[in-house]
Amino acid sequence: MIICKQERPNGQQRAHGSCRHRSDRIPPHGPAMERCSAAATGGHPPHAVGSPPPHHRPHPEGHRPAQALCRRRAPRRHPRVLPRARPQPVLPLRRPARHRGARRRDAHRPAALYRGRRRARPCCAPSVAVADIVGSTYTLSPLVWAFFPLNGVLDADAAIESLPVLSAQVTELADGVFLAVSMNHSVGDGTSFWEFFNEWSGIHRGGDISITQNSGLLQKMAISTKKQAPPVHGRWFVETSPVPIRLPFSNLRHVLRRFELSPVREGFFTFSAASVRKLKARANEEMAGVATETISSLQALLAHVWRAVCRAQRLPPGQETFYVVIIGCRGRVRGIPPGYVGNAVVPGRASCAVGEILGNGLGWTAWQLNRAVASFDEAALREFLRLWVREPTFSFTGNLSAGGAGLETGSSPRFDVFGNDFGWGRPVGVRSGLGDKTDGKVTVFEGPERGGSMSLEVCVAPNALERLVADEEFMDAVSVPPPAV
Repeated sequence: MIICKQERPNGQQRAHGSCRHRSDRIPPHGPAMERCSAAATGGHPPHAVGSPPPHHRPHPEGHRPAQALCRRRAPRRHPRVLPRARPQPVLPLRRPARHRGARRRDAHRPAALYRGRRRARPCCAPSVAVADIVGSTYTLSPLVWAFFPLNGVLDADAAIESLPVLSAQVTELADGVFLAVSMNHSVGDGTSFWEFFNEWSGIHRGGDISITQNSGLLQKMAISTKKQAPPVHGRWFVETSPVPIRLPFSNLRHVLRRFELSPVREGFFTFSAASVRKLKARANEEMAGVATETISSLQALLAHVWRAVCRAQRLPPGQETFYVVIIGCRGRVRGIPPGYVGNAVVPGRASCAVGEILGNGLGWTAWQLNRAVASFDEAALREFLRLWVREPTFSFTGNLSAGGAGLETGSSPRFDVFGNDFGWGRPVGVRSGLGDKTDGKVTVFEGPERGGSMSLEVCVAPNALERLVADEEFMDAVSVPPPAV
């Protein structure tokens, strides 16, 4: 999601906001908001911000969520498009005075945009300000989740119920704009998602458009100042894989599972570039003479979080704890091009005893994450995919571990979040939606100051989050207070 601060003359505040929802097709000039709903299944072939990774296993995140906040210079006129929106569960947002030509509709349902005489019927969130979303360490999860379309939809639902694989929703707040996009993880991963988002915002800023042979919105990419590999939309399979792959069941519903996740609370922590450099230097210093490779900034930061969460969860020293990091296959697997639009990620796992994490220090913990990434084996991945075709297996999203002993991190600080200017100015914040919010989920974003700063969205049990915020060793590295809006 992207949140944009709206500046009005003489300090005036707009009395209402608007919410526009569009599924299956995105207005070429309308703002966009990113969100992906919860997912618990899906077959995993190669990758996309919403597509299964090359291991043909269901990605745990399902529809992928993401968001950003921007300052708005002036209101824009939104184009009108044909309606094709399904009712979505949203907050009971109020609507402004009736627009000419619009019909009265249920206040609890989002409005669609219409072409012709009928104008857009906006939903309103007049009591929600940008500061309500980004002004605190604690995220108001139900409020934020309500701004995303396709809540509760799983990857496989798109095939079973013919739902869109991408849906955008724009909500005008009391003093800003929230743009959310939900993308099915079976068709794209974080790399694909953010490249799409970057190019879309570039088109809004007047970037040139190059159109490939297959015309269509997803094939129209703005030529940005950043050198990016051209998008490749062809699906990738290992050479020995039959296409299509025949699955050993007659109905996809037979492998679909839905379940209730345990309650979690989200905290949002930003680390300045200086703080991240300090953690990296400390980790490498502690492992001098032992580590054969340099520990990265992200590995040092995640090690800092891993140790803090073990303390916050009050895990016994002898209990096993693990950390799953998502590894991208572009550049690691022969045949997957840099511009591949798909789901091309695999998990890497580091595990050890809680006592080792807490007793051996930051450097040792970061080194375990470094080894997990370095353990990626292309030959083993290809063999797994070859065997998977013969005996397909599926994994399902649930709590990462009983008692919060495990962590998993997705996304990347390299994704360009704060460069997404849709014409209102740069974003002022970013949050993710409901998708895969399990106990132990940590999502990493580029920090608002950029230049090496990072933000982490941490989901843990409510009591554990309170202890995490009270942990002086952890919070000493956090930038406080949150960025002013």
